[in-house]
Amino acid sequence: MSITSRWWKIDFHVHTPASNDYSDPDVNAESWLMSAMVQELDAVVVADHNSGSWIDKLKTTYAQMAQSKPNGFRELAISPGFELSVAGEPNRYHLICILDPSKGVQNLTACLGECGIRDDFGNEENVSSLRGLEDIVQAVRNHGGLIIPAHINGNKGLIGNRQSLTPDLEKALKFFVAAEFCSSPTYTDGRMKAAVERLAVLGGSDAHTVDSIGKYFAWVKMGEPTIDALRMALCDSRDCVRSDGPAPDADFRLLRLSVKNLMDVSGNSYCDSLECSFASAMTTFIGGRGSGKSTVARCVRDVFCRPPESSEDPDIERQWKNYTDSAKSAVLMVDFVMLGRSYRLTKKNTGEECLEEHIDDHWVESALGDVKSRFPVSVFGQKEVGELARRPDGLLALIDEAGDTKGAGWKDEWDEHSSSYLSLRIRERDLEQQVALLPAVRVELEDLERNISDYERRGGGDVLRAFQERSRQDLALSVPDEIGGGRGWAAQIRLLAEKFIVPEFPGELFGMEDPTMQEIKSVYDSYVGELQASHDALLHLADDVETQVSNYEVARDNTAWRRVNQEAVSAYKALCDENGGELHMEDYGKWVTKRNELVERVRILEQGQNELAKVKTIIVEERKKLEDLREKLKAKRQSFIDRTLRENALVKMTVRKFADRTHVENRLRRTLGVSDDWQTPQIENMLKPIMDWDSTCQSANDLANLLESLKDRLRRVLSGSDTVSTWFDRKVRECWEQNPSVFDEFDIWWPEDNVEVKYSMDDGTRFKPLTAGASAGQKATAMLAFLLSYGTNPILIDQPEDDIDNRLITQLLVQQLRENKNRRQVIVMTHNPNVVVNGGAESVAVMNFADGKVACGCQGPIDRSDIKKDICDIMEGGREAFRKRYNRELGNEGWLLKRDRINNRRFGVFNKTRKWTVMK
Repeated sequence: MSITSRWWKIDFHVHTPASNDYSDPDVNAESWLMSAMVQELDAVVVADHNSGSWIDKLKTTYAQMAQSKPNGFRELAISPGFELSVAGEPNRYHLICILDPSKGVQNLTACLGECGIRDDFGNEENVSSLRGLEDIVQAVRNHGGLIIPAHINGNKGLIGNRQSLTPDLEKALKFFVAAEFCSSPTYTDGRMKAAVERLAVLGGSDAHTVDSIGKYFAWVKMGEPTIDALRMALCDSRDCVRSDGPAPDADFRLLRLSVKNLMDVSGNSYCDSLECSFASAMTTFIGGRGSGKSTVARCVRDVFCRPPESSEDPDIERQWKNYTDSAKSAVLMVDFVMLGRSYRLTKKNTGEECLEEHIDDHWVESALGDVKSRFPVSVFGQKEVGELARRPDGLLALIDEAGDTKGAGWKDEWDEHSSSYLSLRIRERDLEQQVALLPAVRVELEDLERNISDYERRGGGDVLRAFQERSRQDLALSVPDEIGGGRGWAAQIRLLAEKFIVPEFPGELFGMEDPTMQEIKSVYDSYVGELQASHDALLHLADDVETQVSNYEVARDNTAWRRVNQEAVSAYKALCDENGGELHMEDYGKWVTKRNELVERVRILEQGQNELAKVKTIIVEERKKLEDLREKLKAKRQSFIDRTLRENALVKMTVRKFADRTHVENRLRRTLGVSDDWQTPQIENMLKPIMDWDSTCQSANDLANLLESLKDRLRRVLSGSDTVSTWFDRKVRECWEQNPSVFDEFDIWWPEDNVEVKYSMDDGTRFKPLTAGASAGQKATAMLAFLLSYGTNPILIDQPEDDIDNRLITQLLVQQLRENKNRRQVIVMTHNPNVVVNGGAESVAVMNFADGKVACGCQGPIDRSDIKKDICDIMEGGREAFRKRYNRELGNEGWLLKRDRINNRRFGVFNKTRKWTVMK
């Protein structure tokens, strides 16, 4: 028995040799069936002209083939029917009458007789029903069948070539919910267009040869190919009928959940063994309060490492803690498919997780990795959805995760520029400390120069000046060992060569039989050879630099300059010997040396002064880049929201830069390293313009300027040009002295963006903010509208209808669930029948709680009779939900004329005694 609906490829109009005009009357039943199987049909409607004589032959032959499994055999549902010729006005037209696959030739013959065909079966030209359309519909209905007009807009079709709607045609069309079309219907007459477009468009080959079977067909979503399931599908053709093939399964979808040994909060056994499956489109879990629906959601959360986000709601934290306490002894297992590969993720009772992959009919353990990011299942409870409307940071986190707005590119840029900014600020402070010494060094240099000039006037001036000049030259022409000199360069080159690692060819990634390996290895070896040559060249370069330094020093010492330099030094020493006692020439020499050092220091400090100016310019540029990155992030977030809500007429979202000011005070206190109650009045006064921004400012630029004013005031307090309070000012300076970098970090900190959510509960023309008195249900509806507007990964929502009235559920939630399941897997735990029925769940799992334990009682498609009964018995409003979804059939005006006679024959509705009945 199927547990989920699936798409069936059905040819709704196929003939056999039972039709007099069949082109190959000698074809046998096995060849006929194999032709349908070759076309990969899942079902066929056998619709011979006014006959059903071949149906038993086909069924018997199919049963034999199912046993012998001939080459090319595949399962095929055979729906018995006939193509009825009707003598209508102004022309004859054909109807396809379909009975349940359990019916045989006797049922078809009886139905034909009730439709007015009692002999000359199989003849289309000379036999037709003279009964009225309403009586024919009633006759087929009495046999549990349904009728679709054959080739309705073609030859011998009910519409034929007619372009306008007559009263008789209008009345006739109301008897049907679907029709076989020869081509896409196009009509200029509005009433005709409306009357035809309400019909489900079915495809049939009208095959009169085996080669034509399956040429035209339709896709129909059902659990099993019963007449009741088909009727339900045709009544909801938007969701259950397609002509261009079903949407492909999502790349990532869950298959089944297994839970063993789950306890309750008291330590008693709560779930010995629970097994449930998930449809590839939409699965709903139903059951009374406490039946275990939320347990399924929590188990999926647990396996995929998706605990509820940190919450201000104590119930969320409490419920999750109760679950984790009870799940310590449990074993949880989820089978799923991702990108065509089958996996099994197991959460053991030790708390460890294990990932297995299904390879060659065996489960093989695989590397686990980061489960949360690798297998991104989205799980939301109703309380969490409500919290998103109150917590902009949580909503932004979802936007960033779903839209990858903070992807590697943006984050790398942010880290690069913020690191650069912080490093530059440290360099700025170092340079400022150095440059602050420049005036004092200049004064010291001026004093030395006066002393030197005095000595030079008192004697030996030429010798002293020559010595001073030559000593300065000697200092400048020497080769230092640090980085700025030749030997330092050689050391750096050798260090670079040591880091120069030449990679090897990754031969382990190529098989020995790979024909492409030799060619790419040759190219790679050439590349590696060039790298090795570059490595060797670096070592040779280091040797060359050292040789050049040595050669330079030898050549320098052999020049006339060196001889003159040595003569100046010798003359100075002689002068010291002659006048040392009187002139203290040793001091002069020290002063000259000191003067040279001070001249060099002034030069370095002046370079630092120039560098400081450049660093300050770059700091401004880096900070501007960070601001631009925040603007870029805001734009990416807004772009994602706009794409997501493009088709949503009821919700609008606007990203407001820096507008989440809830953490500004905490961030300031963290910068200053103070407690939550320290200088509260002063801090609140400082932050008041920012916190009152909504009422005083209009633009994001105003808020940005207020934030800059706060940072500027802190700088002024540091410089002493402004004051907040004695204690505050002192604390700011103490914090600066201990760790000035925290102020740098605060300087490039801005509050997070905020998301303003507006909603419309009418026609999408009048919007108001969620903060403006919206109810809990309205807030939840708006958030759900957003959450269901993006993504292709599986999404699980636990009881989304809480706090939402039925109008909003039907108007918005149900519609989005139907759209979502076409691109992703949707799993919903719900008490609301509209979510299940009007949402078009492919599979319904019925949870129950008995004898202190939860279990999945039964599971199946919505068109299964026992599942329909459970929906109506368990869920308040279940019957009304079925009426709403299938009102095309239940509200059909033609059938209502005969409602007293056929009421008990309708699928899943009330009979006159108000007792629930299921059509047999």
